[in-house]
Amino acid sequence: MKKGCLAHCKSATETIRRELGKFGTGAAEHPSRLRAFTLRLIEAAGLIKDELKTTESLPQVGTTESGTIRWYDDWKGFGFIERDAGGDIFVHHSGISEVPWHLRHEGTHVSYTVTQGPSSLKADQVHIEK
Repeated sequence: MKKGCLAHCKSATETIRRELGKFGTGAAEHPSRLRAFTLRLIEAAGLIKDELKTTESLPQVGTTESGTIRWYDDWKGFGFIERDAGGDIFVHHSGISEVPWHLRHEGTHVSYTVTQGPSSLKADQVHIEK
């Protein structure tokens, strides 16, 4: 292996470890965390172009957003909302209690407040959009 290639591989490995460390363990099991990690990794590597950054805005804590329930499992007590701004956001049963159980299915349009969960951003105060 050439010296230049080895140096790039080591640099890439260090970048991946550093960025993954910001997301804690289990990032690969959560699609929204994995997507956020991938975007940060691409940005850290300098491979993302400005026009790509604007196609999907990252959620900001305290903002109110809208989206569509992508899937929700009452038995497991969590799911994901597809954000109108692009991407997904995690939702826990404690944040979706205002939506009746029989309406917690794919395709229901909701609005919510973005809050900081223990390991990632999550949707809270979820209610059906009128």
